[in-house]
Amino acid sequence: MKRKIKILYLLVLLPLLIPLKTNALTGLIGINCNKTGMSVNAEAVCTITGTVGATEKVSALKLVISVNNNLEVVSFVTNSIWQGDHDYTNLNLYTDSNKSGTFNIGQLTVRAKSNATVGQNGIISVTDVVFNDENFEKINIESVTQNLKVLSSIDTLSSLTITEETIEFNADTLTYDLTIDKESITIEATATDSNATVEGTGIKTLKHGTNEFQIIVTSEGGTSKIYTLNINRPGGVKTEENPKTGSNYSSIIVVITTLGVGIYLFIKKPRKI
Repeated sequence: MKRKIKILYLLVLLPLLIPLKTNALTGLIGINCNKTGMSVNAEAVCTITGTVGATEKVSALKLVISVNNNLEVVSFVTNSIWQGDHDYTNLNLYTDSNKSGTFNIGQLTVRAKSNATVGQNGIISVTDVVFNDENFEKINIESVTQNLKVLSSIDTLSSLTITEETIEFNADTLTYDLTIDKESITIEATATDSNATVEGTGIKTLKHGTNEFQIIVTSEGGTSKIYTLNINRPGGVKTEENPKTGSNYSSIIVVITTLGVGIYLFIKKPRKI
């Protein structure tokens, strides 16, 4: 009986003798980029952040940043709150002021390689993440990735036509001069890349004289090219000025007689062109 009482006594005291373990630090890593895709040789800027609870503290961290074959790292700049090893391939940082909530780790700039495959993703990965709490207890944090699609920069036309008219089209020729004697025309154009957009097509009214129409091609990656049609429509009415008088009169004759002064104006009729 006494033995049972001793065991019971120990079970009651045991929780008091062993310190209670506080909840382990939890958190996550974020990658926030200024764009979701970019064309070949274009750059994107991404902010690497960490997040823990409002009452939790981070005193140090470790992580590895890497990219796949479609991207290359231009630079990585660590936020000024951090000290330590700033090599992005093996960051090992600490801070004098413990961080809570969401905090900035650094800014990563990446570029789509010149040989990147259009339509595929460039991938940024942050792995091997470890946060240290204020008591320097190490907590592993889940890895994270961010995709940046490699976009096409093709901004040319594969065809440019005017209904019932002939254009000697070449994708590299941006300006065309034509003479068309019609009240209206229909411009049609097709982009070389199906992901590009085309503006400026459709039915156009022609006035007598010169008419300028622009067809704008914008690539998936945001680059653009402008094709210009200069169309002359003949006809209309034109009044010529007298080269001597600067007026629309063919001549001005002043006759002086004993009876007074007479002025005769000879008006030139408008000439059709």
